[in-house]
Amino acid sequence: MSSPPKSSAQNSENTTPDCIGNNSNESNDLICLRSQLEDLELKIATYNDVSLESVDSYLDLIHQYNEIKDTGQALIGHLARLQGVSTKEIYKEQFPEIEDIGDS
Repeated sequence: MSSPPKSSAQNSENTTPDCIGNNSNESNDLICLRSQLEDLELKIATYNDVSLESVDSYLDLIHQYNEIKDTGQALIGHLARLQGVSTKEIYKEQFPEIEDIGDS
């Protein structure tokens, strides 16, 4: 007694086509393979969309971070000019917990 054919959702999890030989003729095998192909194409499209959205989201966050960092550095540079000191001195004064401020 043979086992019943798996659904296309079950087949898409496997790497080998389980529908070959489980059906009575080549036409049914072809239908089953096309169904598996469609399921796999949908999965690939889903993964691609998620990846692209994630990458775009991270790139946006990096862009925002860089703009904020650049603004902070410009303000520190402006403060250094107003006080007539180097930015290195401002960093040492304002951020004493940072040990490596361009000492090398």
